[in-house]
Amino acid sequence: MKQSFLKLLRWDFLLLHRNNLVVLALAIATVYFGIFKLLEPLGDLRSMLLILVFNDPVVTGLMFAGVIMLFEKNQHTLQAIGVSPRPVWHFLLSKVISLSLLATFSALLMNLAAIGWRFNWFHFVAGVFFTSALFAMAGIYYGNKSRDFTGFLVSIMGLILISALPFLSYFGLIPGIYMLWLPQYAGMLLLKAAYFPVSIPELIYAYAYLLICLLYAWKQILKNLKLA
Repeated sequence: MKQSFLKLLRWDFLLLHRNNLVVLALAIATVYFGIFKLLEPLGDLRSMLLILVFNDPVVTGLMFAGVIMLFEKNQHTLQAIGVSPRPVWHFLLSKVISLSLLATFSALLMNLAAIGWRFNWFHFVAGVFFTSALFAMAGIYYGNKSRDFTGFLVSIMGLILISALPFLSYFGLIPGIYMLWLPQYAGMLLLKAAYFPVSIPELIYAYAYLLICLLYAWKQILKNLKLA
């Protein structure tokens, strides 16, 4: 079963490449690389970097997952998965992991371009990977429900707006306590911990809440997946 899942994961990476999503992710990272090089004379870029890195899971996780699910529906892959002896959760988990790894790799490239190696790798990778996984599950959920790309964009508008709320706390406009209910805020705290000091209680909250939300989101996409 392990080898079967690894083959599926390899196929998903190949699918990402064939649909030019890997190239697109790397192109975005390259653009950010150029921007950071131009802004180097301004000094400390960590605050700007956190904002851009936080947007990467939204693009790679949410948008790419939705596009892939629409593609799979158009190719009638979901119907084939439904009658396949391979567990459906293999199919979903492979999508989530491949997109999360792609987002993490892209974010690392941006980070290295902007500030080099001077950051906490553990919090950074965990923050990007977990947040990307959460957005990928949301992309799978809404992509599976939508009939076309326009419908998908309409369905995720509310989520994108809500995902911007943690920035209000980051810039000191709203106390962070009002954002604790948002898993995106937990993800931002982990990214912040990669660059700046963050208290132990905040880190415990961020890791615990993100894992709880990931488990809940996983159960929801398994429960609501439409294979026909």
